[in-house]
Amino acid sequence: MVAGMSLLVRQFNLSVNLNNNDHNLLIRELDETKLKLSRLESVLEETIQSIDAKTLLLKEREKLFEDMENKITYLQSVISTLKDDSLLADESLRLYKRRKNNFELHVLESEAQDTEDRVEAVNLKVEKMAEVVTEQWIQIPHLEQHNCFLSYKGGHCKIKGKVEYYSFGKGSTIKYYMSQALQQLRRFYSAIKKYHHQVTLGDLHMSKLHKSDVSVMPDVSVDLVTNAVEGS
Repeated sequence: MVAGMSLLVRQFNLSVNLNNNDHNLLIRELDETKLKLSRLESVLEETIQSIDAKTLLLKEREKLFEDMENKITYLQSVISTLKDDSLLADESLRLYKRRKNNFELHVLESEAQDTEDRVEAVNLKVEKMAEVVTEQWIQIPHLEQHNCFLSYKGGHCKIKGKVEYYSFGKGSTIKYYMSQALQQLRRFYSAIKKYHHQVTLGDLHMSKLHKSDVSVMPDVSVDLVTNAVEGS
């Protein structure tokens, strides 16, 4: 623009020197040129201001994009951390459930083993009682013979009647019912033992649902029978 003005000025000076009549015309042309130049400068200034404003806006948007990228990176990091924490929590929960199930299974096995031991102990007592009862029934005829021999005074002892009394009469009937009761007790203990064995080998969840049946009823039955045997 400056070079153009210089050229115009030189042309103007040349024109003045060549033709004084055109002086006023050249002045008007010069004024118009100055006016155009002023307008161009104004447009240039407005353009520069617009470019500066757009540049500032672009920088602000770049800053905004940078902040958004930082936030996205941070959120991705948080999500990754949450996923890791969730996996860790799930693993801890599975480990806790596994330990809890193992503990409950151990408790059930311990209770079943304890009840089985108690059943076995009572069964042994019943077996001993059966042996004692059997031995006593065997000894009764001998005792009758011995008593008859001691009380014999010249007459005939009615040993046969006594023996028949215990062999074919009421004594035989009592012995029969006693034997039946002992057999029923043995079957009862065998059933309890089998039941507890099945519970121990069964599903843990089902065992938990029926825990009261497993841990209370057989124990109560064993307690009652144990007290009855010990009282006898």
